[in-house]
Amino acid sequence: MEFFTDADISLVHSSGDKEVNKETHRKLVEVYKKLEHLCKLLKKHGFEYEIRKDPRSQGGGFKYFQTYQWAKVYPPGFIEHCRGKFSYIIGVSSDVHFHMMGIGNYQNKPASVNASEMSSRQTPHQNSSYEVMVQDFLGFDKSNRDLFTKTGAELGIEYCQHIMEENNLNDIVRILKFKNQIILQGPPGTGKTRLAKELINKFITVPDSISNELIAKYLNSNQIIESPGKLKKYTILEVDDQNKRVQISRESGTTDYTSFQDILNAYDQKLWENSLDQNGPRRAASTAKYIYDQIKKAKLSEQSKMIQFHPSYTYEDFVRGITAKPNQNGDGIFYENENKTLGLFAKKALENYLKSKNLSTTLSKELWLDDVFNGFIQEIAEDLGEDILPLTKKVNMIGLDEDAFRYKGKSWESNGNRMLFRDIKQAYLDGNNTRQDIVNNKSLAGLANWHATYFLVVLERFKKYLIDNTIEFNPTIQKEVALQNYVLVIDEINRANLPSVLGELIYALEYRGEEIDTMYEIDRSRKIIIPPNLYIIGTMNTADRSVGHIDYAIRRRFSFVDVLPNKEVVHPLVQNLFKQVSKLFVKNYDEINWANPELEKSEFLVGDFRPEDVWIGHSYFITEKTDDAEALVELKLKLQYEIKPLLKEYVKDGILTAAAEEKIKELDEYLD
Repeated sequence: MEFFTDADISLVHSSGDKEVNKETHRKLVEVYKKLEHLCKLLKKHGFEYEIRKDPRSQGGGFKYFQTYQWAKVYPPGFIEHCRGKFSYIIGVSSDVHFHMMGIGNYQNKPASVNASEMSSRQTPHQNSSYEVMVQDFLGFDKSNRDLFTKTGAELGIEYCQHIMEENNLNDIVRILKFKNQIILQGPPGTGKTRLAKELINKFITVPDSISNELIAKYLNSNQIIESPGKLKKYTILEVDDQNKRVQISRESGTTDYTSFQDILNAYDQKLWENSLDQNGPRRAASTAKYIYDQIKKAKLSEQSKMIQFHPSYTYEDFVRGITAKPNQNGDGIFYENENKTLGLFAKKALENYLKSKNLSTTLSKELWLDDVFNGFIQEIAEDLGEDILPLTKKVNMIGLDEDAFRYKGKSWESNGNRMLFRDIKQAYLDGNNTRQDIVNNKSLAGLANWHATYFLVVLERFKKYLIDNTIEFNPTIQKEVALQNYVLVIDEINRANLPSVLGELIYALEYRGEEIDTMYEIDRSRKIIIPPNLYIIGTMNTADRSVGHIDYAIRRRFSFVDVLPNKEVVHPLVQNLFKQVSKLFVKNYDEINWANPELEKSEFLVGDFRPEDVWIGHSYFITEKTDDAEALVELKLKLQYEIKPLLKEYVKDGILTAAAEEKIKELDEYLD
């Protein structure tokens, strides 16, 4: 099709507000066809468009026309959500131009007007072509997509708001990956803890595919699983590992088989995200979704942890400390150094980090050994039972710790010694066969060298366990370990005395992967390492002035992310109430750009308090109730028992002026 000509542009521009004859109308229709052809070419790049075939409907009648013709163009995936509200515009007037604009009631909103002015771009038609103009529009979209999404969010389009939230989340993810530790800071009720949990889900991901072994692992007879929409329930009757199929019963009592392959395909394609009408795909999708959820639950439990600090929290609670334990014979207690929350979590993350970096046969054997040694530990546990297990005539194994066998001589007054699992495994890897081998093995703890006789007995028993169970290492089978992320969330991080709680870890946070000496020795080592794959997220209530100050040394090692109130998620029934409460903190509420708020302090806010630190958040103004009457009841309760008491406390603490009391009394008027 012929490209836009000077005559086309001149015709459109000169036809505004003028009576035209049928011939001129025909020519205007031809210009429209060229505009639609351009839109069709954009459709090949994923864009959608809407265009009026007859220019009279834009001109207000058969005879009269505006001075431009235009088409509405939507970025890929946006049309269903933005139709009738907001779009890109390709217009033909004095030239061809691109911009974005609200539609109908959205056209004159400030966000629409501003976006139109900021994005407007002319694309000359002289010496051009459809191909050149398509590339020009693609460049326009690339430069303005963020503005399009941001403006759509400001206009209240939920899809755009969701994208903005996702983009904001991805920005925080990038900060956390760069810095390794961040603090989400903001006033009460802004969703800091919820945001921390969303970040966990970003860092701890579920594999894109599964195996037959995982299907057999997670499915068991008599297990109840729900359909993706939770409208139906299925019962697993049998998991047939030999024929690779699962027998499933529906609520109606009918039974069917679903193959492992169908479940694998449903998992790969995430079929549970689609609308499914047929029973076969629905069963496969339901089963795949159940396995997905179980894998996610297991990974979250293994790779994430959430704790809360409080004023009495100490280094000994968080990193390492002394723990009192009862003697095995029940006649007293003994004291032992132990890793605590961070020490244990850092150790777990470090083990994964080191294994993921080494793909050698040696490491492959270490992984194999880890697996088979767990079976050996189980055998020892069963043999121990309620009794003891002799090592020699005078020394017995008396129990199991998390990472060691515990043994004791009959005449020893102590509670016994710890025989670390890792020492037995290391002796095996090093090919130790005699007592002297263990004595001379410098890779083992000193206790192993001194008590080589007892260690040799356990080593020999482990070797016998391998022979009896026909277990042998095959060096040709490589087992790679994927690097995993570990996330520790510390809620209310500023409620503890951070310099005291963190101690020397203030240095370790900055120098990831380096050994740091601690105050407590564990397994003959004072060293601790914070690996690069351990991420720390703190949350901090900036309105709480009763808690500890974060000094510069700690502040320098964390990135701080503001989490502020968000009008977009406030329930429609209390939008006005939220506005009135917000005006106690923010003077320019009606002018706020919610995508990038710049706040002016209200006259009700005292002294050096900033709105960003004390403005109460949106969680006080939301409810999960879908019925308006029920929602209103819950929101009224929140006003009386959460919002107003907090505001009155602000007045009492000198955050809000006394003049705010009258405004607080008037809040009930905005919820009737």
